[in-house]
Amino acid sequence: MKILIYSLACIFSFSIWAQRDEDVIELNETNLETGLIVDELSNNEIQDVLYIHAMSYYVNGINFAKSHGISPEEYGTFLGNQFLPFWDKDIDFVSFTSKMIHILKGIHYNSDIKIVSNGDKKVFIMISNVDALFKNGLFYDISYEEFLQCSNSLFQKISDHVGVSCSQNITTGNYYQLIFTQKK
Repeated sequence: MKILIYSLACIFSFSIWAQRDEDVIELNETNLETGLIVDELSNNEIQDVLYIHAMSYYVNGINFAKSHGISPEEYGTFLGNQFLPFWDKDIDFVSFTSKMIHILKGIHYNSDIKIVSNGDKKVFIMISNVDALFKNGLFYDISYEEFLQCSNSLFQKISDHVGVSCSQNITTGNYYQLIFTQKK
């Protein structure tokens, strides 16, 4: 924990240092003549940058945990515990699954989410492109399997908190399947 706090303090300090007035370059016609340009990004490019940043932080968290002898499952449980205060224990099943689908849609902007079955007490969804960053192997020294182990523990912790069971599976064609079942 001390290392994490120290790391965050260093990043914060660097960001303040980087914003000093003498380091700020004002864009004007003179700077444009020297070739300094700020490109406009399309919505897809913006989403891609945000996606890579978010996934990099998540996956590097797994990597950091592993470097301290903490398994991806244990780290997922830790993350789930951190998120519990933001989940109402008394949330109804439909609201919970709707929120989870909304969150999962953010996995990748090209993700296709299919609601395979939707009942009063059970929802079965399939999501594409969950493995997008792992298509060529490890991402920041983390495997897709380790990513799924962490995610499964995270989802199970939150689901259990609200009285729902959660299971995951990977299908042929690499669809990520999640099944939420109300326990009550």
